[in-house]
Amino acid sequence: MKTSKSFINGVKMVLAATTVSLAMTSCLNDGDTSYAYISGVSTDCYANSNTVYLIYQSSSSWQLKKGSDASWLTVGSATGQGPAMGSVVMTTEFNTTDKYRTATVNLTNADGKSSSAQLYQWGTRGDGSLGSAKEVRKITGTDGSELTFLYSNHRIANLSVSKNGKLIEHYMFSYPTLADTARIMNVYMTNAEKTLKGSVNFGWQPTTDIASDDKSEILSWTSTSSNYVVVKWNENSKNRNVQSVTLSGFENNPDSKLSNSNLKYSYSNDGVIVDENLTISHENKMSNRKQTVDANQLIFGVERMNPFMLLGFYRYARCSYLYEKAEDTSSQNKLSYIVKYTRNTGDESVNTMTVEREDGSSVTYTFEY
Repeated sequence: MKTSKSFINGVKMVLAATTVSLAMTSCLNDGDTSYAYISGVSTDCYANSNTVYLIYQSSSSWQLKKGSDASWLTVGSATGQGPAMGSVVMTTEFNTTDKYRTATVNLTNADGKSSSAQLYQWGTRGDGSLGSAKEVRKITGTDGSELTFLYSNHRIANLSVSKNGKLIEHYMFSYPTLADTARIMNVYMTNAEKTLKGSVNFGWQPTTDIASDDKSEILSWTSTSSNYVVVKWNENSKNRNVQSVTLSGFENNPDSKLSNSNLKYSYSNDGVIVDENLTISHENKMSNRKQTVDANQLIFGVERMNPFMLLGFYRYARCSYLYEKAEDTSSQNKLSYIVKYTRNTGDESVNTMTVEREDGSSVTYTFEY
């Protein structure tokens, strides 16, 4: 089983091999030791990414320019003396087309050598929603639950979760600056009075565990080559929340629609571990990418959901379709979640979501944007 970091790196390697075209026109022939080439470009430039990087090498003074095919990319003043090797950070505009787009960048040097590369910006955001997805500002439930959201540059900045007027938790997020090469994200939990830290990529997705210094709060994820993703929150504590998702549809492309047929959900109830082995149904293929949050997490209620999965921090565990039924028919459980929706006209974002349980109880969530 690979760690979360190795899985992401594996994805990057596949993407680099399949979607990034590097045209190297310089080589060492006939005693010519001059060179200019681009040895790597970002593969995690999502619809809400604001930067992209490029790695270069040059035997002499060099200049980097973009082609005429990308108004959304700004290269800036990218020149330098040689011989040199290093990286250039460029800025990108948000992609709201819901489709990937490309840009060509060209490296030339004083020795007459050149190289070009193609950059991709994906049509989905780091959280798995479409680039045009509406930002959910508030969700209220008929069970007294309430969630409020604040964003910064299409990234979550604050999440507050309460039930019947009592605050369950308030999360405040701060993201790495461009100068922070370790790319550390901080999450402050108000009630727990804990700060969680972990590295994220340019799509704001975790590449390491997110944990407090004392490890009393810790999130991690792993994946196998068969697209079996496990997200663990406080696995060995009274706040245990472990979700294991069997995925299909991953095609080495972050914009791929992901479908899951099984969800293993394990949580702690008064110190007793409860397991639910759910078979998932989403026959109508209603999109779960038209709003920022992963609405499927709400089937468990605000007390039992994983808020980080709700926010899409583990996009490869986010089903691209809205759950219509989740059922455990084992002899131990025999439970079901039946989910019904109304959606907003035009953009098809979720308007209301009603979760019905086998015991006859139900809760309706209303989304505000």
